[in-house]
Amino acid sequence: DYPINLDINVTNRCNLKCIMCRRTKFAERGEEEKPEDIDLKLYKDIIDESAKEGVFAVHITGDGEPLLHENIIEIIEYAGRKNILDIFMNTNATLLDEDMSRAILDAGLTRLIISFDSPEKSIYETIRVGAEYEKVIENVRRFAKMKNGLKYPIIRVQMVKMSLNKQEVDEYIKLFSP
Repeated sequence: DYPINLDINVTNRCNLKCIMCRRTKFAERGEEEKPEDIDLKLYKDIIDESAKEGVFAVHITGDGEPLLHENIIEIIEYAGRKNILDIFMNTNATLLDEDMSRAILDAGLTRLIISFDSPEKSIYETIRVGAEYEKVIENVRRFAKMKNGLKYPIIRVQMVKMSLNKQEVDEYIKLFSP
């Protein structure tokens, strides 16, 4: 009677204007949403209830970039303190600098899902408008290096397959296989 996994939208704010994103499409039509972050107390109340009901996983997600939430590390840590077994988050990795990487590694995240849509700079920056290819690649590689043998978080890199990048799957796999 209670879900075993919760997707919790922590913010609708984003630092990119990705071409496939509903937020971008709404903004183009002049229908932008008011920028909002989940209130930390509300989040904690949700986690408290969920932990009591036996929720196993919390997916920190949203219509935005979770790393923009000022309390993102506390959000991750709180779920861990309540014995949520799987705490995972999507990110565009633009804000995954060294300090944020260390904080995430220390916070107890179990999976980090990185959205990165092309191995080619020009196509990546066409899709992920506002992102800098080299900076994000550096962020991903540094995070993987800082993980340095730790079991968690498991890192997954994913792409939205579309007409601009569908022919790049093999090259994409080569880029991220190491």
